[in-house]
Amino acid sequence: MATERGEAHKLVLSALDAACEVYAMEAQATSTEYYEKALARAEASSSDPKKKFVPFVIMIRRKEPTSTTSLSIEILWARRFPMKQEGRIRLITSAIAKGKHNHYSRRSIGSGPAWFEELFPEYEPRLTALRSLIKANRQARQALNKNHRANS
Repeated sequence: MATERGEAHKLVLSALDAACEVYAMEAQATSTEYYEKALARAEASSSDPKKKFVPFVIMIRRKEPTSTTSLSIEILWARRFPMKQEGRIRLITSAIAKGKHNHYSRRSIGSGPAWFEELFPEYEPRLTALRSLIKANRQARQALNKNHRANS
């Protein structure tokens, strides 16, 4: 009986982790899609080559599982800005704090180009849904582990 429960536990954990991987791949695809659209709009909106960069990007932070932790995925908006270093210009990327909820308010991002004002409401609801799914998935995994330990 205990072996069956242990096998079922591993099977469910594996399914939860696989679902989390799917959410991570979807987040990455959304990030890529956003960046391509943003770059096209940045290039179309300015003839100045210095202004043809995307000041806001979607950052996916991934912490691989260890023996004591599970896979962790964060989906964040990040600000990019040019910085001169040793005579060269490098783009620095800095994550923007989201707060305790699963979504970003438009005000928390700061001001940006007009095209970003159009793209943000298109992408943030999708990212919010993915953040919520990932959070629920990880909470289910924690609850399952806690219950399994308590009943073993």
